[in-house]
Amino acid sequence: FQSASSKLSLYNESYGSKAVFSVSCPHTDTWQSTIAGTVSKLVSDLGLDGVYIDQIAAAGPKGCWDPTHNHTLGGGHYWVDGYRRMLDAARAGAGNNAVLLTESNAEPFMDGINMFLTLVGFVAADYSGPKRIVPAFQAIYGGYYFAVGAEVFL
Repeated sequence: FQSASSKLSLYNESYGSKAVFSVSCPHTDTWQSTIAGTVSKLVSDLGLDGVYIDQIAAAGPKGCWDPTHNHTLGGGHYWVDGYRRMLDAARAGAGNNAVLLTESNAEPFMDGINMFLTLVGFVAADYSGPKRIVPAFQAIYGGYYFAVGAEVFL
């Protein structure tokens, strides 16, 4: 990523393990071909029936100002467009019978993802009082997508 001040920098994320992960702009040909090639190898060479690709439907877009990525700088629909092209290439490499799974759920990717790992919408919560989780996505799209996953507390 490149900031508006023209200094190149990575967008990093860290979760429970404290490991640091860098998020790649999904509009770049390099990232699209890397993921699509990896999916293709996992299905074709190792015989997997499906592949989990993290974050596609879970993490929101990040601003990218790198002019070499051939998208509008800092905003627009390039994030979704890049992921959609990446999923098209991954599907082409994996074939129609392989399952593509990602974290959470998002409408723009419903035609490119077979299953959504939707833990966030079903997180254990206190349902008493005025705060309630409304399963809007499930109610609207329930017949059009597959949700998988459950929290387990041992």
